[in-house]
Amino acid sequence: MKGKLIGLGVTLAVVGVLWFALPESQAGEASMAPGMPENFSSKKFGFFATSVIPDADTGDFTFKSGFLLISGGNEGRASFIIFGVEDPGGDDVDNEGNKLVLVLKVNGTSQTFTLNFDLDDGFSSVSDDLNLDDEDEAEVVQVSVQDPSANTFGVPGLRIED
Repeated sequence: MKGKLIGLGVTLAVVGVLWFALPESQAGEASMAPGMPENFSSKKFGFFATSVIPDADTGDFTFKSGFLLISGGNEGRASFIIFGVEDPGGDDVDNEGNKLVLVLKVNGTSQTFTLNFDLDDGFSSVSDDLNLDDEDEAEVVQVSVQDPSANTFGVPGLRIED
């Protein structure tokens, strides 16, 4: 039970950190529910959020937790955090050149966005604008976390625990 509560606490902390990192123009003052921006119900912008888990194959990196948030405000902004990344021997990973790869269908046209990040003691975070235009609609087609050799080690998903 303690592990579940810690995991939930970490997830809520990450969501809170990413939420409050949104520009003030997206934060709103009043809301429909606690934490929801004023303009959320008017569809002025949306967001996509997912936890990221290690992929199913073996022999590459594993990690404790990851989280991705894509905000539809301004030009679209992707924010990603990952921690507890370990190599197959159980050591924290320190390396450069990892990638978060997002494939979005923007107004019906497939576009790939790559956010580069370095791992330091098994931890990293990255945030960047996607340079989308006002009124664009972006369908999330694929999300993958890749090592410098383009091997996927993280995908959207969730862990089920008793």
